[in-house]
Amino acid sequence: MKNKVMKELAKEVGKISRDKPKLYGLIRQHMSVESRDKVSQQPNYAMWHVEKDPEKLWQGIVKMHKVDCVSNMTEVMTLAARKAYQNIKQGAFEGLSLYSERFHKTY
Repeated sequence: MKNKVMKELAKEVGKISRDKPKLYGLIRQHMSVESRDKVSQQPNYAMWHVEKDPEKLWQGIVKMHKVDCVSNMTEVMTLAARKAYQNIKQGAFEGLSLYSERFHKTY
């Protein structure tokens, strides 16, 4: 029983190792050009880019973008603010004072 579990675990680890470059490519495919530039400026980028290490790439993305989805990149912050202003509308049953308060919170 233990040997069977160990063999299955070894198979799974081998599959993960083979799929690392695919996962790395998938993550990079969905990154913006600005994000790629910022991630490429991190230390040891050249080493883990050659290795196609998706874990290091993900850690680089998390360092660049804060976990609470607030980015420190001006382009991303500008885009988020623009979307927030485009989507803010007064509700059908919302008073002007409540709408004004919500607008100022967005600001």
